[in-house]
Amino acid sequence: MPPLGVSPPPSAAKRWGLGLLLACALVAPAVAWGVHRQWGWSLTAVSGAWMTWALLGAPLLEETVFRLGLQAQLERRLVVAAQPSLRRHATAWAGVAAAAAFASVHAPQHGWACVAWLVPGLALAALWTGTRRLAWCVGAHAWFNLCLWWVSR
Repeated sequence: MPPLGVSPPPSAAKRWGLGLLLACALVAPAVAWGVHRQWGWSLTAVSGAWMTWALLGAPLLEETVFRLGLQAQLERRLVVAAQPSLRRHATAWAGVAAAAAFASVHAPQHGWACVAWLVPGLALAALWTGTRRLAWCVGAHAWFNLCLWWVSR
């Protein structure tokens, strides 16, 4: 899929995306430990099927909806319909909107503390922007969930 809006050149985007993926991989365990210690958030496996959902199903579903669906479509629409000044920032606005939607989906479980989900939401939005690879976003999301499960044991 070609980049939408104002995006870095493909080679720079790929390097940037790989760097962000590495940063997510290194930071996720610390963030998981922090939210577990501070707010008591946990991800505990009730069964193998539940763990499969937490590590594969939920990341695939959520990233398909928020990155491939909402973020990509919103970016496309902003590039076409927005004022010229907003068009330059269509990629960023679409990522922020997708991250906010991602965080709000977690509100029923976490209440106002779902605002903390803006951090992984923005990281995943940036990863999508830099790579346009859904698999990388799903993998990073699964890694976040795995780290939260690990510290919850």
